[in-house]
Amino acid sequence: MKKEETTEKLLLEIEALKHRALNAEKFQSFIIDSAIDAIITITEDGVISSWNRAAQGMFGYTSEEIIHQSILQIISDKYLEYKDLNRLIKVWIQNKAGKTSELVARKKDGTEFPVELSVSRWQSEDQNLITGIIRDVSERKNAHIELQKLHSALKKSKEIVFMTDVDGVFSFVNDQFSNLYGFEPYEVLGIKTPRILKSPKNKRDFTAFWNTLLNKQGIPATQYTNITKYGEIIDVEGSADPIIDSQGNIIGFIGIQRDIRQRIVVLDSLKEALSKAQESDKLKSEFLANISHELRTPLNAIIGLSSLIDSETSIDEVLEYNDIIKSSGDHLLNIVENLIDISMIESKQLKSHKQPLKLKAVLQELDELMRIKQKHFHKNHLEFNLIIPEEYQEQTLNTDKIKLIKIFKSLIENAFYFTNEGYINYGYTMYHSEGKPVIKFFVEDTGIGIHDENQTTIFDLFRQVDGSLSRTHEGMGTGLSIAKKLVTLLGGTIWVNSIVDQGSTFFFTIPFEETHETQDEPKPLKTKEVVLKDKLILIVEDDASNFEYFKHFFERYDIQYIWAKNGEMAVNYCKEHPNIDLVLMDINLPILNGYEASKQIKKLYPDLLIVAQSAYVYDYDYDKNKLMEAGIKDYLIKPITVETLLEALKSYCT
Repeated sequence: MKKEETTEKLLLEIEALKHRALNAEKFQSFIIDSAIDAIITITEDGVISSWNRAAQGMFGYTSEEIIHQSILQIISDKYLEYKDLNRLIKVWIQNKAGKTSELVARKKDGTEFPVELSVSRWQSEDQNLITGIIRDVSERKNAHIELQKLHSALKKSKEIVFMTDVDGVFSFVNDQFSNLYGFEPYEVLGIKTPRILKSPKNKRDFTAFWNTLLNKQGIPATQYTNITKYGEIIDVEGSADPIIDSQGNIIGFIGIQRDIRQRIVVLDSLKEALSKAQESDKLKSEFLANISHELRTPLNAIIGLSSLIDSETSIDEVLEYNDIIKSSGDHLLNIVENLIDISMIESKQLKSHKQPLKLKAVLQELDELMRIKQKHFHKNHLEFNLIIPEEYQEQTLNTDKIKLIKIFKSLIENAFYFTNEGYINYGYTMYHSEGKPVIKFFVEDTGIGIHDENQTTIFDLFRQVDGSLSRTHEGMGTGLSIAKKLVTLLGGTIWVNSIVDQGSTFFFTIPFEETHETQDEPKPLKTKEVVLKDKLILIVEDDASNFEYFKHFFERYDIQYIWAKNGEMAVNYCKEHPNIDLVLMDINLPILNGYEASKQIKKLYPDLLIVAQSAYVYDYDYDKNKLMEAGIKDYLIKPITVETLLEALKSYCT
């Protein structure tokens, strides 16, 4: 081969190689420019020598702006603390070459963002170059941060949160799950949910449950009964939903539950409260109907018989009518007193006032009263016995006399209501409990008895075993409730033993406070022997009908009187008649009330005796102080019977 041909052939090959190299370089440039990651090349001294299209989009610099500029243009300011950049790059290349690492980059507008960087070192002609492939990981970082936030929120949520894979195997449980069920995460992860939580009481159809979730439908909040690690059966409310990826595939499930045991307790309490409220409303309705009956019945007798009395009525008929009217009036008074007692008990205004008592004397006084009641009940055929053991005949007790009598009165009247044949016994005995003496009072009857289920409710206010309007026994249903509340006020307890159709025995105890100082026993009144003809009484009363009662009473016993219609007149009459022996002072008066009138009278005549008479029910301690401040000696509560009035006049005027 000729030399010329050889040279030409070599030149052609060289040209072909250059062409292929140029094409390869263009292809390489095309590939680099088409890459979705930023690809840049820098020299060993940190000068940027190449910059692809993705780098321009990522950092905001064009090739013309950034090539031949320092790498410091696109990295965070935090790296500027390194003074020897060349040394930093060399060290960094040595440690990071061939590896992927993270650093903070900076855009043209100064925004810093996280990137993932892979670098390699290579040599081109006479210099060493470093090529870096950079990927913006901002979205991934943000997603990771959000995922961490979500994980933390779920972990600390007050709701029970757990996740499973597509087979229902636990993959995540939060703290509240562990708190409620008692399982630590390592004890449940990898176990199917039904197997570990299903209780014997849980009637869920798990097949239908999973089919719903696999159909990409959620399970709405439903009440379940699950079991804890320690075998406790608990009530929860839970919902479940499938977790679906961007391609629409189910990748797991999430369940959210809450402990509803407290809610169930509250709901049960509310239901019970509603039931009680409805029962109370029913009882009050029955009570109103009952009290209407109780009030109208004696009023009918009083008004009806009063209207029959005229000039043609014989004295015998008048006396007969009068007995019935008085009995009906006593019945009305008893109703009113019970209502007042209820009002004071419910408003917590009733207080106990203890005094030393000789029990036998108190019960003998009660016996006289209740034998009169026995006649009013038309139960004279019943045996009525006061029973006190011989060894306790002289027993004394420090307690509230009025309330003790009231308790017995309520229990004995209840016995009269419900006993048609046989007997009623009452009294007290003593025994020792824990070394301390206890007085146990009792009222025993042979009446209709009480069913076991009613033996506690009979002490409720307005309660009777038979609450219907057609019941055969009278009464408002307040007596036993009042008795219980009074016993409680005195610090004791009350209960009943009863057998249907055989009878009942009510017991109550009062804390034993023995005392040897007792009040004088009540003495029988000898009203006809009281001589008050020389006495002058000032009646201070604004109600004309009440004055008429006093007027006829005083005229019957030849007692002198003056009538003052208000407090101011009372003061003036006292000035005009210094010989007045006693003032019967009403409290609620026009112009000048009873307290103020009494104060003015006592300034004029310190020794003049003033006794209050009023229809007001009062707080004893409070009004006692007001009475004393006004100079009033005593207090008579209306209605004032003839016997009570005579006793007062005998005590204060003789």
